[in-house]
Amino acid sequence: MCGSALRTFFRNQVMMTNKAYPTGKGELPKTATIALYGEFGPPILTAARSFRDAGMKVVVLGIGNGRPSVWSNAVSLAALMRPDDVGTPAGISVISDFIQETNAQALLAFWDPHMLWLAANRHALPQSCKLLMSSKETLEAIQSKHDQLAVARRCGFSVLPTWELFQKSDAGRIDPAAYPICLRPPAPHEVTPIFKVELLQSPLELQAFLEGRTWGPGPLLVQPFLPLPTVVIHGVRSESGELLVLEGFIAAMKFEGITLELKPFPMDDQIAECCRNFVNDVGLTGPFHFELLYSAETSTFHYLEINPRLGGTTDKVFRLGFDEPLWTLAAYGFDLPVREYHAPRGRSVINRRSVLKHMSWVAQGRLSPLDYPLAGPWRHLLLSLFCLLWARDSIASARDLQGTWWLYTGRR
Repeated sequence: MCGSALRTFFRNQVMMTNKAYPTGKGELPKTATIALYGEFGPPILTAARSFRDAGMKVVVLGIGNGRPSVWSNAVSLAALMRPDDVGTPAGISVISDFIQETNAQALLAFWDPHMLWLAANRHALPQSCKLLMSSKETLEAIQSKHDQLAVARRCGFSVLPTWELFQKSDAGRIDPAAYPICLRPPAPHEVTPIFKVELLQSPLELQAFLEGRTWGPGPLLVQPFLPLPTVVIHGVRSESGELLVLEGFIAAMKFEGITLELKPFPMDDQIAECCRNFVNDVGLTGPFHFELLYSAETSTFHYLEINPRLGGTTDKVFRLGFDEPLWTLAAYGFDLPVREYHAPRGRSVINRRSVLKHMSWVAQGRLSPLDYPLAGPWRHLLLSLFCLLWARDSIASARDLQGTWWLYTGRR
């Protein structure tokens, strides 16, 4: 939707009467409006619900063709940007018009390339609207996992032995004893075809996987595969450099390389210090989450990555009482009450749609070594069944039946 079409669209809507964010005061007006930019999924749905519950109006600028859809009871208004405009000056114009027409006091994005694009164009967006993201320099410093590992090492994290593949011939330098290995791209958009993580059992499997793939400028990263759970550490850092909150969670079950079941996890003091060192080193602000491999046997944490945004476990930690979206607003100077987090006892959190998909795959014999824990299909089925019966769901909400329906029916 071009800028002129977007303005016409808004003239046909019931406009919201909001005052602009008072620069420097850090106070939200009574009818504050928060703009969300990105594609529908658990992170953006969680943010919309959090802001709605705090008494704000939520407007969404999605990406796609056709007519915009209001996919949640928490959303007051929705518009669409054409995919071809993403990353272009025309796209910045659409976003600027959207902010002005809705009088949004803050803008929150959900994907790293979008955030980098917006941060690089702060000057072209209305100054009355706060961008809820780190600076362009900070986002560039940790855009690549290759660069992240260097920061992690100097900040005290344990890092697994790592080989960097700038070209296919570099695969010959990998220690044969390291197999099976995990292969990760420096950033998802730097490799074609895209992949997130791949488990490979031998040099021949690695060579076959690399055929037909291109990547760069950063190297593919190779590390030994360890069948361990992932600890996810969520935090929020303010513009003034204060670490507002830092909490640990553990993925008791993983499926397709993502968290299936999440539980609170006691924060290790040494790891907390490493996290502080890291975010201070790069000057990160706003929300972030670290992913670490954890060995209970040796009490060792191995660094995997950091994501400087709301992400795939935001919906789960929100259901556990960690209001990451509201903490994000607080980090950027908005004066509003945020409930202090206290780790709940007992029940864990799942996304039931993902659990049902996991059970279907197990029944079809499609378990992979990346699915944690390493166990047979019957145990996986029993664990998933127990989760369905006992664990809390991260998406279902009686206050947002529309958002629940959209997420669980897979509508986009």
